Amino acid sequence: MLDIIVGAPFEYINMTGHSSVKADILVDVGRIYIFLGDNTNIITDKYIDISGDLVGLSRFGTSLSAIGDIDDDSFQDLAVGAPFEDEMRGAVYIFNGCHRPCLEKWKYSQKITARSLNTNLKGFGSYVSKTQEDIDANEWKDINFDLRGDNSMTNSRILINGNESSFRVEDYLLNGTGTTCKNFTGQVEDVGPKFFIYLNEPMVFSVNLSLSGTTEDTAVLPILSHTAPVSHINNVTFKTFCSRDEHCQPHLSGNLSISDDKFDGQYEIFTADISVRNFGDPSTATKIVIHKENSAEWQKGFVMDSNSEKVECTESNETVIICKVETDPFYPHQLVDISLDFKLDPKKGGAKGYVEFKMTVLYIASGQSDTEEVTISSVRKKRSSVVSVGGKPYEDQKEVDPKAAALIHSIVFGVHNRGPSAVDGLILQISVPWRIDTVDVLNNVNFDEKICKDGAVVTGPNDVQKLKQNELAINCSEKGVDCRLLECKVKQPLNIEELDSVNIELNISSNVVGLLERYKMLKYVVTAKLNLSEESGFEGRFINEDGEALLTMVPREFTFEPKKIDLGIVIGGSVGGLVFLIIVGIVLWKIVTSKRTPVVFGAPLDTSQADAAVTGWAALSAPATFISLKARVRDGNRRISYKFLEQGIKSKRTLLGKFPSICMCMLKFLFKKEKKNNVSMLQRG
Repeated sequence: MLDIIVGAPFEYINMTGHSSVKADILVDVGRIYIFLGDNTNIITDKYIDISGDLVGLSRFGTSLSAIGDIDDDSFQDLAVGAPFEDEMRGAVYIFNGCHRPCLEKWKYSQKITARSLNTNLKGFGSYVSKTQEDIDANEWKDINFDLRGDNSMTNSRILINGNESSFRVEDYLLNGTGTTCKNFTGQVEDVGPKFFIYLNEPMVFSVNLSLSGTTEDTAVLPILSHTAPVSHINNVTFKTFCSRDEHCQPHLSGNLSISDDKFDGQYEIFTADISVRNFGDPSTATKIVIHKENSAEWQKGFVMDSNSEKVECTESNETVIICKVETDPFYPHQLVDISLDFKLDPKKGGAKGYVEFKMTVLYIASGQSDTEEVTISSVRKKRSSVVSVGGKPYEDQKEVDPKAAALIHSIVFGVHNRGPSAVDGLILQISVPWRIDTVDVLNNVNFDEKICKDGAVVTGPNDVQKLKQNELAINCSEKGVDCRLLECKVKQPLNIEELDSVNIELNISSNVVGLLERYKMLKYVVTAKLNLSEESGFEGRFINEDGEALLTMVPREFTFEPKKIDLGIVIGGSVGGLVFLIIVGIVLWKIVTSKRTPVVFGAPLDTSQADAAVTGWAALSAPATFISLKARVRDGNRRISYKFLEQGIKSKRTLLGKFPSICMCMLKFLFKKEKKNNVSMLQRG
């Protein structure tokens, strides 16, 4: 149904009680009345009255015209004239059509005043054309307004509807129906792990939309739609937790590493460094779980970094340690940084050569109830094994008989694992010198074929190495020496402090006799070296200490040049020694048979006048009793000091009985000394 709009330009309004208006009654203000065509009795229905700016004598409603849909919103729009407003210059009001609820509070969207067009105009709005024509060919309908005594045409203006989600950053030329938008993306600077912040002022963003007031066509200026927002204000809300309706996703990441590896006797001590950080949503009931082997014994303590959140670590069993994060929830960018000390038991862990650690984290996502587990890191701690080999005898010397067909020499190589880890797949490689400078020095070598096998002959350089002028080195590392390589299996596995041995027997060729005629001494060296076989499963640090066995060979007989011996010297020396012994015996016999009164060679001892100290001593056999006597004697201007000892012997038979024994001992001493001199001469020869 159609609607009816009726103008009442002479309507007055009673303004009594309105302090903003001086007059109590405004005459000729004017109104329009709208009767909506929703039933057959439209005249009697309740009407809607609409006013302009309530200006007295303006005669609002003098002219009415349905000007069509000028704002392209599918509703017909209305133009109302008020020709006597603004000191009879006049004005035209534009009302945009809308739904019925909007009509009850209908406000004009645009007011065109005569003053804005020409200050000399009078009675603008007395008439508004009933039809619209595009007079200036700009695809917009134009409206003709009547002036008293003149006509005026007003061009339709471009209507701009703002978009509250867009930003105006620069001027744009619009074609009337186009829409332009500019999107912005903002990013704040990353300041690190400081994720707690307090804002004293709310963060508010506002957008304002306005027209610049200038266009390319200065005849017609665009206007903003009265229904479009010209400003937008929005508050920023920071989301710190994910809600129960969302699936929170904590992102836990970290690292597990080994450091400070050292030894304490047989034990190996090291530190496990653990770090965990949350890069996602908050997590609750967060626990760090360290999975280890039972050979790694935790030392029941940990060190926490100053930037770390507090944790509490306990040992669940021999292979699991749980560290509970006391900060709950565990927020994004929070950190756990701790260090745990461990000691390796050398009797556990087998011979694989490493101990494996794995770190996982148990947590419940914020707002959820299910416990989840994520693997963070894993690491292998390598173990060490120090294995040494030594030959027995380490150094030996043998005389070579020129008439013998061969020389037999046995060697035992002992293998010792000093730990701190067991090891498997050990191979003992024994290098036996076989030939030197095309001369075979070895007939064969005997060994246990169950554990050893004969390898290839290793050929050395061509030149023979001499240690000294009369010595020859027969060593696999020397030039001109060819060797046989024996590969022997060692006990599998070889545990810590465990021993194993390999026996070999060398049958040395008689060709060494010819070499001894040239060099006088041969140094024959057998070396042994430890390696891991291809089947070995040991992946730790293998430290081997090689060994060797040295055999020095010298000729059994030597030929010396004869030398003349002067028999006169030998006989004279023997006779002289015998005479000396007889004299000593007589002197001793005289002493024991004389009186016990002290004498000084026949002169009486004058103790009152003696002023020279005389000291004498004699030492005889075990039962002797020593008596010391001091005397002084004056003989002219000379002073002679004597000191003697008188030994009391029970009978003279004691000394005389021992005299033959004393003589025999002295003769034996001389004989041994002479024999020693002869032996020295033989060796020098």
